[in-house]
Amino acid sequence: MSVAQAVGFADSEDPHPDLCFESDIIEESRKCKVSVFWNYFQRWKQYFPVEESERKRYSAWAEKIACSRADAIVGGQHRGHYGNCAVLLAMVAEIKEEMGIRGAKREIFAAYKAKFPRHSSFQAEMKKYFGIK
Repeated sequence: MSVAQAVGFADSEDPHPDLCFESDIIEESRKCKVSVFWNYFQRWKQYFPVEESERKRYSAWAEKIACSRADAIVGGQHRGHYGNCAVLLAMVAEIKEEMGIRGAKREIFAAYKAKFPRHSSFQAEMKKYFGIK
């Protein structure tokens, strides 16, 4: 499962666009072999630029929330929500890497593996979303 699917934006095999521009985006996505979500996101970024300082502030805010949720859920052994935590942490890692922070995925993965060494179910969920074997 991809991060886009986990947050409710699944690229379906046979999407039914409601508007003409949606058809264009879907066709362009197929032609360029990228997900529809990625195509929408790239277009959104063009129309709504964010200053570097603001990006860093939002990133730190998102990381704080994701980490506190993961700590509470995994620490409380709410196994049914381990996948949600892993998605949040993977999204933070991808954002950091997109911002030029190399090795963010491995760093966050290693930190949570060390923090919760006996939670193999959580580590398995993290491996799915972090792409680490």
